[in-house]
Amino acid sequence: MKEITCCFLLLLTSLLSLGQAQDPLQGIEEQIHQAQDQSFAEQTDKLASLIGKLEEMESSEWLDYWKAYAAYQGAIYLMVQNDNQGAVTYADKGLAYLKQKDKLNDEEHALLGSLYSLSISFKPGEAIGLSAKARKSFNKSLKKNPDNLRAFLGIGRADFYKPKQYGGGKEAEAFLLKALAAPDQYSSHPNAPTWGRDDAYYYLAAFYQREDRTGDAKLYCHKGLKEFPTHHLLAELLAKL
Repeated sequence: MKEITCCFLLLLTSLLSLGQAQDPLQGIEEQIHQAQDQSFAEQTDKLASLIGKLEEMESSEWLDYWKAYAAYQGAIYLMVQNDNQGAVTYADKGLAYLKQKDKLNDEEHALLGSLYSLSISFKPGEAIGLSAKARKSFNKSLKKNPDNLRAFLGIGRADFYKPKQYGGGKEAEAFLLKALAAPDQYSSHPNAPTWGRDDAYYYLAAFYQREDRTGDAKLYCHKGLKEFPTHHLLAELLAKL
């Protein structure tokens, strides 16, 4: 009986391992972040090849989301490299991945909003329309999930960058604090996203710095670095305080 039980447990373990090995999106969030880090380290775009691999995969529940997120990160990388045309191409590609879907879940709405917000950097002449589309997408995300961290982050970050003469700076603190109070993930699906908390710490600390609230800025830099010790933007900001 003991031998039968052992054999059964070994078989179950093998089947679970096989199921995990067959999931092509396993670890994809970390792969995207590593590709972006490598892009900055080597000064060459590493996101394009990863997106190419994702485009070759069979359709699955979270595939379009991660293709769009990889494009979002690619747009950020090229924006920092002052390649605005390349960044526009990435951002538009990310938007296309999501807009082709009939129905979006809360995370897809939040990412769609982030892509619209990012596009304002490359298309300032369309700022009003893109800002409205971004907010509409974030609101749809929160309607589906009132505690979506990435929707709170998106609203707070958009308000952080919005010029004061157009009403900017009134919502950043509240929504970034909501982002930090929200869980990383609500979905039990292994491929659902968890990113954003580190950026919420950074933008909140940067907001406080801008408002001459140095004590609060230092507090959230320290809190952020305690959770994310390798976050270089938080470290750079703290060094300035």
